[in-house]
Amino acid sequence: MFVWNKSITPCRRSTISVAAAVIYIISQLSDERKLLKDISLATGVAEGTIRNSYKYLYPYVSRLIPSWYAKEEDLKNLSSP
Repeated sequence: MFVWNKSITPCRRSTISVAAAVIYIISQLSDERKLLKDISLATGVAEGTIRNSYKYLYPYVSRLIPSWYAKEEDLKNLSSP
């Protein structure tokens, strides 16, 4: 179970925007990648908002994604915002 730790960084994003961005990150790390457009349609969050939240979360991705899910080298392969 993951609990958002506010000591990581103060988050000034809505929870749904953060969730959509995390879904996007997880999707990019999986074998079944989803398009940003599909995640936007599924979550009801605009593509630009997901992109902005992704940019915000990207520096903290190694703290957000557990090491049992993705190795550090996989995280480095994520596209830079």
